Amino acid sequence: MDTIYIFIVLGLFIILTVSLRIVPRDSFGVLEQFEKIHRVYTEPGIHFVLPFVQKMYVYSYLTTVDFNSVLIAPAHKTGFYLTMTISVKINDIKKYHTLIKPMVLHDELLIVMAKFLDDTPYSVTLSNDLSQYLSKYLSSPDYPFTTTHIQIIDLKIA
Repeated sequence: MDTIYIFIVLGLFIILTVSLRIVPRDSFGVLEQFEKIHRVYTEPGIHFVLPFVQKMYVYSYLTTVDFNSVLIAPAHKTGFYLTMTISVKINDIKKYHTLIKPMVLHDELLIVMAKFLDDTPYSVTLSNDLSQYLSKYLSSPDYPFTTTHIQIIDLKIA
């Protein structure tokens, strides 16, 4: 009989552990229910999530978009390996989530960088030129964030 109580308590503990999400200070949470945004939590705290039905994504208002050793292959040139970090301040939570979750922003930026590398002669300042180009490109009001810093860690011919 005592074994049943132990399993019940253990089961409740596991359900609670899986169901609680913490939104830290200077962050926000996007709660999805059946793959659609159900609610946005802008205040820090502990929130309850229904397991298997809901999923919580937690983002920091100041965050980074990372490209780690990505191969960019322009149409008429040799490919380039790129490691880069773009620091951003998020302005529109829902729009940011729809760009980041399915990797739409990553795919779009890879296409833009490939076009830039295709149109630009390879030079010593290529890394700096790409950084400036991306900074101008991302300053469009269409993006739900403000770019604060772009750091190209490594750019080399593949």
